[in-house]
This record gives sequence, C-alpha cells and structure tokens, in this order.
Amino acid sequence: MCNICGYSGSRRAAPILIDMMKKQEGFWGGYYIGLSTMDENGTIYTRKVLGNLKDLLRDTDAADLPGTIGIMHTRTPSGGGREWSYPFVSTDGKLSFVENGSLGRFEGKTDFVPAAVSLLEKGHVLTSQTKGETKGYPLLPDGSSMHYSDIQCHLVEENMRSGLDPLAALMKTLADYPCEDVMVMIASGHPDTLFATRACEPMFIARAEGEVFLATSPEAFPETEYSGVDQLPANSGSAITPAGLEMRFLVSDKIKVALLTEDIASKGLSLVEKALDEGKALTVADIFTMVGPLFPGDGIPQASVLSYQIIHALLLEKKARVEVSSVPGMVEGLTAPVYKLVKA
Repeated sequence: MCNICGYSGSRRAAPILIDMMKKQEGFWGGYYIGLSTMDENGTIYTRKVLGNLKDLLRDTDAADLPGTIGIMHTRTPSGGGREWSYPFVSTDGKLSFVENGSLGRFEGKTDFVPAAVSLLEKGHVLTSQTKGETKGYPLLPDGSSMHYSDIQCHLVEENMRSGLDPLAALMKTLADYPCEDVMVMIASGHPDTLFATRACEPMFIARAEGEVFLATSPEAFPETEYSGVDQLPANSGSAITPAGLEMRFLVSDKIKVALLTEDIASKGLSLVEKALDEGKALTVADIFTMVGPLFPGDGIPQASVLSYQIIHALLLEKKARVEVSSVPGMVEGLTAPVYKLVKA
C-alpha cells in the first residue's frame, strides 16, 4: 500500500505537500517517495528518490519547486529502483500520476501486458521498464518488467489523446483495467484541478478558504486550517478545485465495493480499542487485518478506509498516540519510518 497527498490553492504547493507527507509517511510508506508540482504555465516539475522524505529533501530540490498545485506519494517495498517511485509522468510531460492500492482480487484478471506492449509500440516511454522479472508486476514478452502504475499513467495519456477530458480518461483507465485502488493526477491546461478516481482505497478531502487538500490519512491535514474531513465515495471520479468539485460515478459490474456501515465502523473501533488496552502497538496494516473480516458478502472490503478512520478518531479523542520507529529501507543505508498506534 501507499500514502498520497494533494494540494491546490494560492500558496506554493511543495512545502505544504511535504508537511502533509511528514505526518502520514510512516503509516504505510517511506521506501520510495516523490512529488510533482505544476506552475501557472502548465509545466510539471517532478522529483523522486528511492528512500524516505528525509532522503528526498537531502538529495533533491523538491522543497523549492514552483507551482500552487501538486501531488505527492510514498510507498511500501517492492522491486525496482528510483524509477519505480511515484509520481509517474506521461511521455509528453503534461500529466503526473500517483496511485495507491493493488490488483487485489483482480490478480490474474486484469492483464496490463497487452496494454504495455501497445503503448511501447505507439512510442510511449515507460521509465520503470526494467530488464528481467520483478515479482508481482507485468512481465513483457521481451523479458522486461515494469510497474503497472506506469502503464496506467500512459493509458490515461492515450485516452486523453483520443479526445477524452482528464477525468473521463482517468475513469476509463479504471474501468478498462480494474484494480483495488485510488488514482490522483494533475494535468497541464488545468492549473487548479486535482483529478481523482476511487475504487476502494482511501482518499480524504478537506477544504480551507481558497484551498483544497487530499490525503490518504486525515492526520496529514493542517491542524488548524481546514473545516472538516470528507471521504470521496467508492467507485467515483472527481475533478477537485478550491472552488468546488465535479463528481461522476463509475458504473461497473467488475468493481463491487462493500459498504462501510456504522455498525462495521463501531465493531472495528471496539476491536482496535481492545487491542490497545491489551498493550499492543498497531500499524495500519495490523488494523487492516483486524477489520477486514467485518465486511460481509463478496464486495471489496473498505478495510484501509476504516483503518484510517479509526486511527483519526482515537487520536482526536486522545485515546491513542503515534509511536515512531524505523526499519531498514529498500537498500543498505536507507531506513523507512514506521508509525504505530499505542494507547495514550
């Protein structure tokens, strides 16, 4: 899993994104990291590294990038080097893309290989393409592999080339290649708009005067500047600006997301409180595992959404606190932060 944040407003985006990411990086990420901002001329600037936020700030000028809109991403371990970090950028440089999630139950059903081959034949440059197999990722006929989110980014670009607007292009990519995910992007020509599609993974939204914030975890939002937290609906697409939101819904027989009811939320909160009372220190992944079985039926559980809602509620009520530690990163010399919830 991963953590995403986004911003659009009147202030410079990079410092705000960095501050937001600092608050959520260790919940589910810290092994790869990067951000993109866009200036008033539609130029997109991207910086990313193999490592955590401290590595990004030490090794790049990410904090100094121009532009008042941007997206940022950190992720868990996988294969590949720096180019497997997000954001992914289209061949024409006009869109930047991040994603959180996995194939999940679409493993073996959603096949990105033909799409990747077609994109390469059309001249797309997929920067994550790596010689040899990377376990869990598309393996091309020539023996190379690449990140499926890189493919998704270029599928969106191809959909836009066909005449679709950015939100329609993003939603078509999800409909054609279903995943248990959330996708967010910025695009040249849309200087104040964050585009997002959400199947089942979390994407919270908060607003302030003339500004809008997106984040995987509500803990990322500025402590005093926003007015309330909402969740983008499952199976939806949104064009989000500081002034408002245009929402469309995805009608798909393939992507069936289980409802997150008040009863499920209450039971999940009780499970986590009981574990904390027993002295356990819980990561988001631990909580995800605990609450997943609460969702009935064959729909995709919104376990990660519930996990972050529970953490937010317990921290807000001061019933828990975050304990910070670190673990080895992707390569020797790197570390990744780990945030655990413990009883306050």
